[in-house]
Amino acid sequence: MEMRIQNGDFVPDHRGIPQAVDGVEETINRVFFCLCARRGGFALLPGLGSRLREISGSGENRDLTAAVMVREALESLDNVQVGEVTTAQQGERLTISIRLQLAVGEYEIEVGVPYGQ
Repeated sequence: MEMRIQNGDFVPDHRGIPQAVDGVEETINRVFFCLCARRGGFALLPGLGSRLREISGSGENRDLTAAVMVREALESLDNVQVGEVTTAQQGERLTISIRLQLAVGEYEIEVGVPYGQ
């Protein structure tokens, strides 16, 4: 069981204790963690995380690079298949839209990373 994460922090319940998640929400939570953690940022788990902050370029090239990086970050999650990956620049942020296929259906998520700095 995992703890609910929102905007990089644990989400507390009414007592201030981090809320637990399970099922599909647990899987999506794990996906976000793998995508938002910086790859190589955990000494004991150097393969955990993504390199999405390293994306450069534009257009279709950028989308292909993002797709490779997303698949790399999620390769350890057996029950998650990555579909279409697209990117859109909004000022100094890059929004990455990811279509996921889980055992219970298809989901689309978005992750934002700093861009062009």
